[in-house]
Amino acid sequence: MRITRLVDYFFWLKKYILLIIAPPVCSYCKIFLSDRTVFCMPCKQKITPLVSVVIPLTKKHHMQVFTVGEYKDPLKKLILSKGWSDYISSHELGQLMYELTPIKHMAFDYIVPIPLHWTRYAWRGYNQAHEMALALSGQLNIPCINLLKRVRATPLQSSVAHTDRTQNVKQVFAVAIKDIERFKNKRILLVDDLMTTGATLQSAAKT
Repeated sequence: MRITRLVDYFFWLKKYILLIIAPPVCSYCKIFLSDRTVFCMPCKQKITPLVSVVIPLTKKHHMQVFTVGEYKDPLKKLILSKGWSDYISSHELGQLMYELTPIKHMAFDYIVPIPLHWTRYAWRGYNQAHEMALALSGQLNIPCINLLKRVRATPLQSSVAHTDRTQNVKQVFAVAIKDIERFKNKRILLVDDLMTTGATLQSAAKT
């Protein structure tokens, strides 16, 4: 009984110390919050939800895509933070994926982030999609696996015309793990930070 009370005491002590040293703030408007959430309620209400879309893969297979919301503030600010290696924003995006999409109610065996080519990874220093996947892995208690790799560097999708984006990422991915049999018939959750035409997700899913 005394041990339990002592553990509770240190838990609350740690919580209050963190509130003093690093108080929670809204990641967009920067006002102080009472709980450690990503956005304050007014900012969270600015997120425009989007309807789930279905991307065809083959004649028999398709992929359903869930999104947190439309690419505008306050989400846009978190996504663009990858330009200055903001790990915290990436994990916050993963947290929002968990909170604002149905994936927490679905069954998956593995989480797979969309990879960067090594040249872009070296320039940026990290992969935002991978950090988001790690955040989801902790929430869902599902392993995050780097199952894919980019085999060639391509221009950013945002710099390519919509009509050319499918060709830009065609056959750009390959399986990065030799023991592929253990993934046979498994349910895989692909994670990326931004989708426009869906060409990148389609190419990765086909691989």
